[in-house]
Amino acid sequence: MLNQIQTELVKLKRKQFILFALLSSAAMPFINTVYTLNLPRNTTINRTFTDFYKFDFTEWMLLPCVLSVIGSMIFFTERENDTLKQLMIIPVNKAVFLFSKLIILFLFSILFMLLTAIFTVMGASVINYSDMTAALIYRLFKLCIETGIFTVCAMLPIVLIIVIAKKEYIIPICAALIYSISGAIFASHLMGIHPLASVAGIVWNKNIEGVKISPNLKGCIINLVLVSFIFIGASIYTLKKQEY
Repeated sequence: MLNQIQTELVKLKRKQFILFALLSSAAMPFINTVYTLNLPRNTTINRTFTDFYKFDFTEWMLLPCVLSVIGSMIFFTERENDTLKQLMIIPVNKAVFLFSKLIILFLFSILFMLLTAIFTVMGASVINYSDMTAALIYRLFKLCIETGIFTVCAMLPIVLIIVIAKKEYIIPICAALIYSISGAIFASHLMGIHPLASVAGIVWNKNIEGVKISPNLKGCIINLVLVSFIFIGASIYTLKKQEY
């Protein structure tokens, strides 16, 4: 498994798009910073540091879409280079093959959200929030790490689509877009049902930021656990049945 992960990391380093994808983590903090700086002085919007960082929609829209692209790249590399058939002849265990790629996806997601937190703190420093304490910065990083971990679990249905699609980028990306939009729009109604909505229910449970959600925490956790087991199992089964 470790050798497989190291191999995946080496292959990923050769992809220039990875750097661009990581830098895109600055998009929402930058937009949020510019927006806040142009607000009237007497506005109640983004008046505090907590208001500022909860205003980012990275977890709803950007991260799921970026993960679908990166996931497609990770899973399609061998097919594009025509090395998958040789790899399966060795043979590489299908579960090890899948988990090594999922671990890379987890690492990327966590790094992406850590960069989001860093860029958010930088933006907040430009605005010069008086309430930006070490405790709140720590909480922001904690929220981002949790989001990075749980969002990958929520994206496992898209991973199955990627496995089924083989080399078709358009289908998984379109599916991820619909998936993330539906999760964002109907979040309050689909917690415990839609995995991305469940992520929000877990991450923002009993929050101090004033995010108005009333999740069934147990239901959200069960939803993510079931999704993880079902779609990992389905992905391994699909890999075993595919012809190379």
